[in-house]
Amino acid sequence: TISNLNLGVDISNNQEYYQDAEYFENDNFTLFTAKSSKKNVFEMLPPLLSPFGRYNFKGEFQVLAHQKIKGVETALPLIAFTTVENQKIGWIFGEGLWRWQQHELLIFDTHYYFEDLVNRMIQYLSLKAKKDQLIVKYDNDIKEGIPVEIEAELYNSSYQLTNNSDLEFVLTHEDGNTFNYRFNKSEKAYLLELNNLKEGNYQFLVKTLVGDQEVEKRGEFIIRKDNVESVKLQADKMLLQNLALVSGGKYFGQNDLNSLKQYLLIDSNTKPYISIDTKYGRAIDVLYLLSFIIILIILEWFLRKYWL
Repeated sequence: TISNLNLGVDISNNQEYYQDAEYFENDNFTLFTAKSSKKNVFEMLPPLLSPFGRYNFKGEFQVLAHQKIKGVETALPLIAFTTVENQKIGWIFGEGLWRWQQHELLIFDTHYYFEDLVNRMIQYLSLKAKKDQLIVKYDNDIKEGIPVEIEAELYNSSYQLTNNSDLEFVLTHEDGNTFNYRFNKSEKAYLLELNNLKEGNYQFLVKTLVGDQEVEKRGEFIIRKDNVESVKLQADKMLLQNLALVSGGKYFGQNDLNSLKQYLLIDSNTKPYISIDTKYGRAIDVLYLLSFIIILIILEWFLRKYWL
């Protein structure tokens, strides 16, 4: 019997009765997401022949679908997954799975949903490596005044990208002040933009719940003051052109001197002007010059008197 296999499941079915059990999906299942989950495809397919009795799980388990018997939704598992000594085990408590494939082809003219379900079950059971379910992407050195953009990816137990859970972000500044945020959901991932953060070191905690399991990630980044003058020592051509454009001016490069000359000559806004600079000096600064002139005048007078 199943109980003797020590696989974590015990079915009490002493009389070996069986019953028809239809597929009834469990909305709280979190291990993976099948393409049929929102289309009720398997609810339209024939029932499986399932053992009648009590199902007892001895360890961790999750139920993908319950049994629906004669139109009554029950808590009995139809498809479930257990973990025994770190070994994943999948259970289908019923016979006649082959009928699902045939009826899907008959109803929908495809095997797509059946094959998708089987592939996702195999993917989950075969996944051995322990991977991070929460990945946070961010820059750890940011200039003051620039928005801090943080991206996050959340994966379920089958390592499928999901954004069904709310993702909390707790930010702590070096001065001890704490701020709480919540990520915005994009198509598959999460985005968060933080504005007007002051200079300093920051630590953060990202946390959420995936099913009943709490998943979290910690990190840190620094906001630095941006001294543009000490960093950019060369003229920014694009910036100068934009300034000229918005202010109604003109931009000339170092090779446009002739164009600059012509522009200044024909520019109606440019007008000629005359400036006069008047400078005043001290009389003592010209004392030697005046003395020399007086000596020359006296010498001329003396010579004229002597010779004439």
